[in-house]
Amino acid sequence: MSQNTDSAKPKRTAASLKTVFAPPLAVWLCCSLLIALGTVLKTMTFNITLGGVLLSRLGFHLLVVYLAAILFGPFMGALTGVFTDIISMLIFPTGGGYNPLYTLTFVVAGVCAWAVYRALAVLNDTGRKWGWKHILRIFLTVSAVQAVFLFLNTLWIAIFSGSLGAYWTLLAGRCTSLVFYLPVFTVLLCILVPVLKPLSCRLYRH
Repeated sequence: MSQNTDSAKPKRTAASLKTVFAPPLAVWLCCSLLIALGTVLKTMTFNITLGGVLLSRLGFHLLVVYLAAILFGPFMGALTGVFTDIISMLIFPTGGGYNPLYTLTFVVAGVCAWAVYRALAVLNDTGRKWGWKHILRIFLTVSAVQAVFLFLNTLWIAIFSGSLGAYWTLLAGRCTSLVFYLPVFTVLLCILVPVLKPLSCRLYRH
């Protein structure tokens, strides 16, 4: 009996890795739609500047990374972030040009969103779609990802603007964006995740 159990473990691990890195075609199609949506949303941003230095860009494009990571795993979340950033830059280039470090931030955000949401599975309230545990789980996930996003992007801005010594000053100014992101993304994800989660489960079963 124990030998059968031991031999089944590598099979389960291989199946799990295949699910993460080689999901069904329908999952790729869904993420393609999210990338298209994210590309459009990234054009609908506005900048917060201080003394000519960009402090933050406010927009909704990170929403698609949250959805891809929570619904389809870290690999698809990271890929969605990468292609959203690259395609939007190719179609709607900005004056600063393309910087791969900002794309790296999207990768980290996708993995972080999945990891934190999964780690907080203890807060999953199966009996209620919009219970307080679900709201807290989403809020903590958003808080963690936005913190990572804030720290990394502030670092890139400080490096490329030659103001690394003023990193903490820049960070303090950019923290104002959390007033926008935390409630907006929490509300949107609290509504969308329970609605779309059954769809993602069906996609992986087929």
